Amino acid sequence: MNYEQKEELYSLRCIYEDSDQVKLQLPQLDEQREDGLPIVNLKVAISAQHKIEMKITLLEQYLELDSARPLYELTSQTVSQDRLRLLHEHLDSVTESPVLFSWIEWLRTESNGLLHPPVNQEVPSIARETSSDSIDFNDIPESGPESETEAICANCVAPCSATVKLRACGHWLCGNCSSSTWQVYSSQGSHPRCPLPTCRTLATRLGDCTLELWLKVSKHKVTTRFQDSIVFCPRCEDRGMDIPVLVQPSNNSSEYSRCHCFKCHLSFCGVCRSPPHPGASCFDCERRVVRMAKRRPPLPVELAELAAQKAEEIRERDKRQAELAFSLSQGSNSFQDLVDHFEHQFGPVVLEGLESVLENVELREAKLSKQVQDRFFHQISKHGVGEMRPAFHGTDSKNYGSILDRGLLIPGFGLGADLKIVHGAAHGRGIYTANVDAAYLSQGFCSDPSMLVCAVLDCDKQVHHVGDAMVVMDPAFVVPIFLAVGSWKTARGLGAVGPGRFPAVVPAPVAPNPVALKAQKVKGKAGQLEPEKPKDPKAAKPKAKQSKFLARLAARSKKH
Repeated sequence: MNYEQKEELYSLRCIYEDSDQVKLQLPQLDEQREDGLPIVNLKVAISAQHKIEMKITLLEQYLELDSARPLYELTSQTVSQDRLRLLHEHLDSVTESPVLFSWIEWLRTESNGLLHPPVNQEVPSIARETSSDSIDFNDIPESGPESETEAICANCVAPCSATVKLRACGHWLCGNCSSSTWQVYSSQGSHPRCPLPTCRTLATRLGDCTLELWLKVSKHKVTTRFQDSIVFCPRCEDRGMDIPVLVQPSNNSSEYSRCHCFKCHLSFCGVCRSPPHPGASCFDCERRVVRMAKRRPPLPVELAELAAQKAEEIRERDKRQAELAFSLSQGSNSFQDLVDHFEHQFGPVVLEGLESVLENVELREAKLSKQVQDRFFHQISKHGVGEMRPAFHGTDSKNYGSILDRGLLIPGFGLGADLKIVHGAAHGRGIYTANVDAAYLSQGFCSDPSMLVCAVLDCDKQVHHVGDAMVVMDPAFVVPIFLAVGSWKTARGLGAVGPGRFPAVVPAPVAPNPVALKAQKVKGKAGQLEPEKPKDPKAAKPKAKQSKFLARLAARSKKH
């Protein structure tokens, strides 16, 4: 627990020490998460007109990073789950600081109005898309069936009493299916439709719809028939989020279908989740086949089995190549020999992966410090069996000098103890790299049209494979080999495409020219990177961050 967290908890205890409405249970530090870090739990019992218990987990980076918010759970014996979801929705939207005080005060003073809404509450409006389809404005959901027997939801095939009927197609839907379907369609600016993939009839409304956390929506959808109409965004998935994206219906289930994520704005194929490849089949490229086998939700059974069979053959071949690269590296007499072996084994596939996001690619050999070279070289000689794989790492270009001098490090751990986590750690602490067929993942973290090409030692259980990423748990098992420099892939008439700027149509990746590979690699001093000079340890350190918590708390307290 950092200093500002302790200060905030102490202030809350002073504020609510004699309160009859708010009871605080101070955190216990003896519990641990799976990664060994302590759990700081704060329990708050709030009794206004309803008794609500709020269990808050303070993450390690809370109050250090603006994006790190506490986790919480609401429970109550007097409030229904539907009403608790409404409270969740509001609390998730609170951005005022200090957030704990804002949460508690809102629950204490204002939540009663949300727990007892007006009877005729209006359903939120949705963004409308331009469509040539005619809309039947008489398609108004009905309440549950007139008979006392429960209806069967056409989407999740579960009996339920709280149902709506779409008059245009006659399908009955339960409350969860109607609400989550509305949320998926409205998030992408589309008119809601029947969730059944074989129907998709336009529906003007889907009953009383409330916003849910995307985690809950996605978890529900993969258990229903609607899963055949969505695909999870691969970039968001690698960042620890399941964001459903609509897939356009097609007569051929293996035909390219362009999708666009409303969350991270990534454009990708809805079948194989690869960069867009209009006019080409997903089976025309081995990397697309591998990605088809990892697709979530999975493809139809026959197509998924075919993709899984071919993907397994490709993975076995890649494994043999990775083992050969490791074996050749063991026979290297110098780090330069290792670089040459790496280029020989992976040069074409690296260039092919880069050309999905960069054009006019130039590979510059990374001039690493002797310390970084020896650290990596030692791990190769230490392990008798292993695999060497290529990977990409995107970062701010101002970090290149430090990386060449010190290597890739884990923030807040070991040699990287002085570094802070900037982009989160969705899959635990480690060095995050992208697979050779997922350069788009590293692109999102680049400040310039360049990224590091790395060698990763996959041995001794030091590498965790997650989706399109490899998380390296030890800095000694990953090293930059090249710096890839070029310009962001451009689309016709749309200009440069960089992080956060994705065009409506992205051209298909162009296969690399093996003959030009040698010509594109730059060797010698002119093409080498010079590490930044180490900073003067006597230089003035920045002033310590002054806590403004008490001032913010005082300003917020005056409102109550």
